[in-house]
Amino acid sequence: MIISYLLPFYMAFLIMVFKELSLTDFKKVKDRYIWMVLIVAFGVIGYFFYFSFKRKLITERKFHPDFTKTRYYQSKSN
Repeated sequence: MIISYLLPFYMAFLIMVFKELSLTDFKKVKDRYIWMVLIVAFGVIGYFFYFSFKRKLITERKFHPDFTKTRYYQSKSN
């Protein structure tokens, strides 16, 4: 009875987690699939494990701005 009420919340949780996993850049591609299986198997507890180990598994984002290109708004001369 209670499970039928919690099932929509669990499905929404899985959709959000899978979206986050698909947008995350892992160092190894197979890590994404391993975490998907672990989260499906262990649910919320698996997500907490993923969240705690996430920094070790993803590639570090690099910030490389290109300040050589400038934008000038040219006014129309008649």
